[in-house]
Amino acid sequence: MDIEVRNERRMRHKRRRNKPKRQIKSFVPNFLTLSGMCCGISGVHMALIGNMSAAIVAILMAAFFDGIDGRTARKLGVSSHFGAELDSLSDSATFGISPAIIAYVHSLKTLGKLGWAISLLFIMCMALRLARFNTRALEKSDPVWMDGFGTGVPAPAGAYLLLMPVMLYQGFGLAIPVWTNGLWAIAVSCLLVSRIPTFLPSHKEHATSHKHSMTVLCGSVVYIGAAYSFPWWTMMLTGIAYLISLPFSASKAYSCRRKLLN
Repeated sequence: MDIEVRNERRMRHKRRRNKPKRQIKSFVPNFLTLSGMCCGISGVHMALIGNMSAAIVAILMAAFFDGIDGRTARKLGVSSHFGAELDSLSDSATFGISPAIIAYVHSLKTLGKLGWAISLLFIMCMALRLARFNTRALEKSDPVWMDGFGTGVPAPAGAYLLLMPVMLYQGFGLAIPVWTNGLWAIAVSCLLVSRIPTFLPSHKEHATSHKHSMTVLCGSVVYIGAAYSFPWWTMMLTGIAYLISLPFSASKAYSCRRKLLN
């Protein structure tokens, strides 16, 4: 009994000693998540003062933080339900509310109440998409053939697609008719809540192997160079490339389903 008591005391002492370290580690990914949310909300401020280019940059920075906070948590071994919930709430504001307001300020406001209704539609679809993602992650209800695929367009991609007309105007001075912008926003909202299988680049099935790591590295360098030299062209082509990838991701997912059923 004495040995068990001593072991229990030793374990309690070890947990107390390691608790500050874990708290510090947990702070890092949560700070990244909150930083992304601040960038997204700042995008609204930039749009309201008329600086649309800065608003787009703010959303892109938010997407960057959203891409690294989860990976950072996994690398540090501090993934938690609190972090997941914080990330989801942050995404709802960053990629739902902020882009909708930016798009409304840019062009949808000329449609009056209809333009505001379209902005609200996008926000609602984003909330539904995030809720579905969280529910499926907890229940693990996805079929086997969906392993490596998501359902519907991810939140950052949806925000990016919504803002493409703004990028087109800021980068090239091309003003799309306001009704076209409204239809585009509705289409992107539908993509958020759709059941189209989309690639998950972070999944192990689509992860880069050591064999192709040099190719990916060179491609990344070229992409960064292009983004620096021709930012608006690079952003528009990135959005177009993502749209083109949607039919291919759906085709591959359904091909996996047919193989399993056969």
